[in-house]
Amino acid sequence: MTSTISKVASVVSRRALQTASPATILSRRIGPQLLLQRQAPTSTRGFSTAAAAMHEDEPVKKKPAKSKRRRTLQAKDPIIVTERAADRIKELLSGESAEGSIGIILGVKRRGCNGLSYTLNYAFEEPKDASTPMTSHGINVFIEPMALFSVVGTTMDYETNELTSEFTFNNPNSKGECGCGESFNV
Repeated sequence: MTSTISKVASVVSRRALQTASPATILSRRIGPQLLLQRQAPTSTRGFSTAAAAMHEDEPVKKKPAKSKRRRTLQAKDPIIVTERAADRIKELLSGESAEGSIGIILGVKRRGCNGLSYTLNYAFEEPKDASTPMTSHGINVFIEPMALFSVVGTTMDYETNELTSEFTFNNPNSKGECGCGESFNV
């Protein structure tokens, strides 16, 4: 009977050791008074320095105040409109169909054989949907919020040759285009 009790006690003590914290185990072996003298610093992994200091019962050290000066970065336009493209847009805006417009709206639409294609529309009033406005060569360009990610860094140009005259977009984010150049993917 005594051997059964000692076996049960050893199993219980092993389970207690598995779930007990290291401090509890040390206090049982060397006593609480010696534990305070011998206790190693606790791990601060996962805690901020302020939380670690509070955990170790040390006063919190304040960091020196940072300077209030901030560097201001010059805002960069999301797209580049060439002078030829701006001249053509000015011609279109002065036309009869664009009477009363204040600029153009650049967007993208899902279509074509490769995903997205560019859209240009007249802006008769400033869009209320948080479009990104910019002015280049005296024209207002509003970029639709859903298109901004796809067109950042794009150069918009206007090219004419013997067969066509069209706006072209040189997009550094484009991963591929369809054969006809109608659509692109990012």
